[in-house]
Order: sequence, then structure tokens, then C-alpha cells
Amino acid sequence: MKKIILFCLINLVIVIRSLSAAEMIAGSTPEEIQSQIDKTTSRKKLSRLYWQLGLTYWQTQRPQEALVNFLTAREYADNRRDRYPILRQLATVYYQLNDYHQAIENYQQAEVLYPKNIAHKYLLAAVYEQIGRPDLAEELYQKICRLNRQEWSAYIFLGDLYRRRGFYSRAVDYYRQALVIKKKRNWDIYNRLAITYEMSGDYSTAKKLWQEYLQEVPDSAAYWALGKVAWRHRDYNLAVESFSHYLSLKKNDQEGLLWLGLSYWRLGDLNAAENILQISREIADDGPTNFCLALVYRKKGDQKNYQICRQKVLAKSAEKIRRWLSLYLEQ
Repeated sequence: MKKIILFCLINLVIVIRSLSAAEMIAGSTPEEIQSQIDKTTSRKKLSRLYWQLGLTYWQTQRPQEALVNFLTAREYADNRRDRYPILRQLATVYYQLNDYHQAIENYQQAEVLYPKNIAHKYLLAAVYEQIGRPDLAEELYQKICRLNRQEWSAYIFLGDLYRRRGFYSRAVDYYRQALVIKKKRNWDIYNRLAITYEMSGDYSTAKKLWQEYLQEVPDSAAYWALGKVAWRHRDYNLAVESFSHYLSLKKNDQEGLLWLGLSYWRLGDLNAAENILQISREIADDGPTNFCLALVYRKKGDQKNYQICRQKVLAKSAEKIRRWLSLYLEQ
């Protein structure tokens, strides 16, 4: 999923750059562009016009029409400067249409034209991962690192590859290299590092990472991450502390209130748990809040309120109840 997100973000940049070039050609509707096509015999201008027409269709979610025009633009492109962005756009459309073979072929042609260009290497690596060839994706990320030692994103994606394979120490090495390049606290890299340490069974280091981060950046997302790490490892005192800090930055965030209430419940401080969850219920008298309150009232022996909450929970679908059981009682 992350690679698909990367794919879309990089292609957004490609489109923006493409439009900057295409805007030099007057006309913005398919009819206006087609009118200009009919009036010219210049191969260079025809290539640019068909490319712009393809972009117009692609932006309006018409990939088949975009594909036809990008293919035509490629036929008229007589130099590598004009041909390169067309190949990347073609690969993008083929990827969107799930034709990974053609996507790879066009990215590989782009690689031949500009072997030192980095952007298409990320995109090609995303396709390789999509088709289950992480080894080929790894080669591309390594190549990016050799071309530009400051390209921290490549180190992150290498870390992701190794983490998914279970090579946690190697993943950590690459994430830490990315941190060195960034030279500042970066939530995304810290999050990946913490997840990797957790997956390897090193809760202590995962906790210290977020505490280190928070010494310089009092960020709500980091407090949230530390609270969830503490919860998963039954460090409920730290969970209470972290979710409380989170709520000081994100006032009346209902999800934060639920987790803070549950942390008090786990500690046995039932009055504090009830008070926090009542605040949540004032925001929304919904299923998750009543589910959590039911846990508190059952432990307190308050049968009346327990039954009220229980009935509200049972009015929801079995699927939702199973989700809450998994989410709030996981250990």
C-alpha cells in the first residue's frame, strides 16, 4: 500500500511538471487540442499536442483515451528529451490499468534514455514490488543510493523491504542512515524504527525512541504512537501519561479519550476510567464508547449501567462488536 501511495505522489509531481510544459501550447479542452493537431504537420508539435491531449484525458479519469494519445505522442517523439516524459506517462497509465508488463517495459525504456534519473526508478521499483519481485526493487533502491547518497527516501524503502522480510537489524541500519541524512527529527522514520524494534521484540528501544523524539518535538502523533506501544506491552502507566499528553494537544479527541479511559481501566483506576469515558460519551454516545464503559461498569459491579451500555453495544452489528473486541482487548 505504501508503495502505491509513493507511486501516486511521484506521478503527481510528473503531472505538475508535464502541465508546466504543456501549458506552452494554447488550448485546454480535447476539442481545442484536436483542432491544433489538425492544423500542423510538425512532428515535434504533434508529439507535444498528443501528449497534452493524453494528459487531459488522464486527469479526467479516462485512461484508455489517454493511452491512445500517449502512444501516438511517442510515435512522433524524435528525441530523448521529448520521448522520456511520454514513456513515464505511458508506464503510469499501464500501471493504472494493471498491465504491469507494459508498465515495466516503458519504465525500462525510460531508464535507457536517462539512466541517472531517479524518479522513474522509484516508480519501477513500486511495480516490481506489486508483482512480487522485491529483489528487483531492492536493486533499484540500491542503485538510487549509489547515484545520490543523500536520497534518504531510498534508504527508507530499503528498510521497508528488509523489515517485511524479517531482516530487522538490516532494516534498522537503513532507517538510521535515513535519519543521518535528514539531520533532524522525522516522525515517519522514527515510526518505522519503532515498529521494527517492536516486531523484533525490543520494546525497550521502541519506547526510548519515542521518548527521545519527544524531548525535542512535543508532537501529538508521537505521544499517540508511544501510548499505543506502551499499551501493547502492558505498560499502562506510560500509556496513561502518553495519552494524557496527546489529549493536551488534541483537545477532546474521542479516540484519545477512549484509549486513556481503557488505560485507567487496565490499571484498575475505575473511577478515572469512568470519568474519561463519560467525557467521550458527551461527544458521541456511540458503540465504541459504550463498549468501553461496559467494561468499566462490569468490573465495578455496576449492573444497571453495565446493562444499559451492553444493550447499546448489542444493537450494533456483530462485525463491529468483533472489531471492538479485537481492538480494545488486544494484548
